[in-house]
Amino acid sequence: MSMELMVKAMKTKVGNPLRKLVLIKLADNANDQGECWPSYQYIADQCEIGKRTVISHIDSLIESGLLTKTIRKGAKGNSSNVYVLNLDAKPVNNGGANAAPPSANVAPPSANAAPPSANAAPGGGANAAPRTSHFLEPVKEPVNSLVVPPKRKKSKRASGVPDEFLVDQRMLDWLTENQIITDWRTETNNFLDHHRAKGSTMADWVAAWRTWMRNSMKFATGRPAPPHSAKQQVHDSLSNIHDTDW
Repeated sequence: MSMELMVKAMKTKVGNPLRKLVLIKLADNANDQGECWPSYQYIADQCEIGKRTVISHIDSLIESGLLTKTIRKGAKGNSSNVYVLNLDAKPVNNGGANAAPPSANVAPPSANAAPPSANAAPGGGANAAPRTSHFLEPVKEPVNSLVVPPKRKKSKRASGVPDEFLVDQRMLDWLTENQIITDWRTETNNFLDHHRAKGSTMADWVAAWRTWMRNSMKFATGRPAPPHSAKQQVHDSLSNIHDTDW
């Protein structure tokens, strides 16, 4: 590899970026006399382009006078191309089909370009200033408050008829408010006798008593009037005899 030819190849304008790449690759393989003999496929693999593209650009470099090609035959009958770079010659623009459009004449970066300074601004330099965080406020973590479930009311346990079931003033006021006019003493005794005989259990005996008293009003409307006493029946019979006309 000739460094002098590499520098000249980079400075030479050929009118096409891929053609420039092929020229630089030839300079990379050339000796100090500018001779090299890489194959088309080798150049295509190194430049990552197609073989036909390499052939086309080499022909254009030959037409412009920057390159000459001779065919060298080997002892076994095989042949190879020998290229000689002539980068001191002024390129000839033949205006042919391989001429590059005006927009393609972009000059490559110069080989003598200065490398980026080590003291460059932050972004990768060895002496780059360290990054400083300005977030001085402490991070406030959310506090998970404990959710206390509401206490369930304890349900009353069912029990049998109490030994002393007293009808207090509040129960009597309830009878008045609900216009229950049945004999509450008799109905209360019937209520207690009924449930004691059945062995009933209730969680709220006062509520059960109120239900009984409501039902007593319903049953009282369809209940037949009590029969007269035997003494009253005799009295009524005698009255009927005296009132009869003979």
